[in-house]
Order: sequence, then structure tokens, then C-alpha cells
Amino acid sequence: MAGPTLPHRPPPRSSAVPLLPLLIALVLVVLALQGVKLLYTMGFLGDIPAPEQTIADPFQNLPVVQHGKLPTPVVARAPAFRHNLVTGAPTAAYTLTIFTDPACGPCRDKLARWLTPVVTGNARIIYKYWPATVGDINGGLVMELARRQNLAGPLLSQLQTTAGTLSAEAMFNALEAAGLPLPQQRRLFAAQSEELAALVGKDIDQGRTLRLGPPPQLILQDRLLDGRLLSPSRLDLYIGRLGRNQPLVQPTDIWLFGGDR
Repeated sequence: MAGPTLPHRPPPRSSAVPLLPLLIALVLVVLALQGVKLLYTMGFLGDIPAPEQTIADPFQNLPVVQHGKLPTPVVARAPAFRHNLVTGAPTAAYTLTIFTDPACGPCRDKLARWLTPVVTGNARIIYKYWPATVGDINGGLVMELARRQNLAGPLLSQLQTTAGTLSAEAMFNALEAAGLPLPQQRRLFAAQSEELAALVGKDIDQGRTLRLGPPPQLILQDRLLDGRLLSPSRLDLYIGRLGRNQPLVQPTDIWLFGGDR
């Protein structure tokens, strides 16, 4: 005998929120947020500067190129200190001041391309220390010690044949190859380290006052040239203008000079 037939009941409805609509809503929210971020990045909403509005250097986070505004040449005066390495005659046609880090491989490569015979032929060149890494003064210490021992020229020649960025130990070895044995270096550094550091600090303070970007940076006749934009042919052009007694600053290429500060 068959048992009693129970009435059919539909399965109870779930009270949970359906997952698919929830996921779709979440995706839309994320896309909306990304859209707002994009608007900021492109500069449409104003607060966050767009890449074409501000190009900042890693040292001072200073604006160099501003959107919609032509930069004006920066007048930058950096007179030589007594400890600075200076080449060329005082009566040279123009003065070129170089802020650089001798231990920095890319800096040496740029200078090798920039300092052509056209540039150096009738120039008074002043070398100042400007570190590629903030707080690192080893390259400046070694160069100043070499200058005191009349070995700056041989050290620069030695560095120019060495590839890549050099550690402090590599700089000491280069100075030894230039003619100053390591034991003598140790004795001199032990006796003169504080004085050497103070002199290197004067160059760094001067560079900070001028609000320089990363090395190398050049000052030609009191005009700051942006090392990130400068090309060898452009530097040759400026030197040619000086040789022809033409104005150094011309509207056609004014943007190649340092930006508004």
C-alpha cells in the first residue's frame, strides 16, 4: 500500500545577494576610480602635476619645465674657490664651470662627449664637486687630494679610461695608478680628512644654492645649461656664438637653458 502523497513545496529562496551583479558593481567602481586617477595624472583636475607640466630632478624636486610656459635662462654665478681645479688661461674667451662627480660613470661619459676641442680650445674651465648620490663625498675627497699632490690631471686621465661608476675603493686605486701609493693616501687622509671634507662641502653648498639638478651640470658665462637636455652639437653652437660675438641667449633655443626657479 502506497504511503500518503505529500504536497509539493518549492525550494526556499536564498536571502544572499547574487554574486554576479555584485561583481559587476565592484568592477564599475574600480574603473571609475581609475578614471579619476587618470584625469589627475593628465592634469585635468589640477592638484597632481602632469608629466608634461613638471619635470622634477631627484635632488631638490624643483620644477624645470612647466606646461604652457617658456622657461627663461637662469643666471647662475659660481665663482671659483681657491681649492677648485682650474684649467685654461685667465684671459680665455669664456668660462665654463662644471659641477660633476668624478666617480660617476655616466657623468664622465657625458663630459667626454661635451668637451670637444671646439669647447676647450679657448676656455677657462672650473671643476667643482657635485655628487651623483646625495651625501657621498668620496669622489670629491679623492679629487681634492689628487689636486693637492699635483696629480689631478693624471687622475682624470686614469678615470677617463675606466668604465662605470666607481666605488670609494676603486677611486683610491685609480689615484694609486695616477701616482699616489695607497699607504701615502692613508697617511694624508688621516691628517687632512676634515679639511678636505670642508672644502668639498663648499662646492656642494654652492650647488645647493644654485638648486642644481643631478650631475653633470654646466654654467657657461653665468648661464646655467641643463645637463639633461644638453647635446654636444648644442654646446658647440653656443661656443660658436661666443666666438662670433653673438648673443649667447636667443629665443629659438631658450628652452635648453635651466628652467624657472
